[in-house]
Amino acid sequence: MKKKNLIITLIIILIISVGVGLYLHFNNKVENNDQPTAEDIIDEKTEELLTDENEENVIGHLKIDKIELNEPIKDGTELSILKTAIGHFKNTGYFNGNICFAAHNRGYNQNFFERLNELQKGDKVEYITKYETQEYYISEIKEIEETDLSILEPTEQDQITMITCIKNQREKRLCVIADRK
Repeated sequence: MKKKNLIITLIIILIISVGVGLYLHFNNKVENNDQPTAEDIIDEKTEELLTDENEENVIGHLKIDKIELNEPIKDGTELSILKTAIGHFKNTGYFNGNICFAAHNRGYNQNFFERLNELQKGDKVEYITKYETQEYYISEIKEIEETDLSILEPTEQDQITMITCIKNQREKRLCVIADRK
């Protein structure tokens, strides 16, 4: 009787082991079957966008018809970039989540956000990359402290956050947020 129970126990262990082995084998195959995930595609698109040699590292264009804006976007917010393009905050999204931009509104040859203060809720914003054109609509306009970095944090909502100085208020910034519909 003990021998029979031992054999049954060994058979059950064998069946469970084979089942677990098959599960792990097929689960691993599904994970490694060369089918890219959405995250892989976004990472690949971002890498390609940032290493693209055309247009002097332009990652896209920002178009807002209401204020006659259709200007290039470059990755980074250094002064050298903001003199030639709208700057993209490097630690924010490129295609989804919170995509954050900055530009001058006065005092330079290129003041891309000089009319940003004319926007109102509901105005359309287009973000154009070589992959697609995404439409956003202004949902919030607010003044923030220049030290308020919370506006750069990731969001569940796909949005564009545009930031510029406020005239004669050195410690304040104008923050315009547009949500993707």
